[in-house]
Amino acid sequence: MRMWMVNPKYMCRKHLLSTHVETHMFISHLKKKRQINGFIEKNCLEPSSIQSWHDSVADEMIQRSYNHRTPLIFEQLFLQHLPSTVRVFVVNSFASLLDLLCRCESCSKRYIETHK
Repeated sequence: MRMWMVNPKYMCRKHLLSTHVETHMFISHLKKKRQINGFIEKNCLEPSSIQSWHDSVADEMIQRSYNHRTPLIFEQLFLQHLPSTVRVFVVNSFASLLDLLCRCESCSKRYIETHK
């Protein structure tokens, strides 16, 4: 699971839809007060941006005429059990973009097409 924190228009269909599901999974983890240190250490989660990330992914899904029927209900209290350093962690979006483009040929093609 990860929040790529890159412009969702760069993502292929598979990555866009899976990151949407994963955002909902992160909320479930947080509601259950599970520790998320591993996601933080691996540059995969930006807790304070979950709502805005979900909304930007959902907007891109709608832009591509994909169905979006699962609004995200996020409350700051879901983060209260986390240390402040974890709550405010910011994903290195440049490193994340490089990782995405190296992993996925389809995302790499979309990225190139959007920068022509």
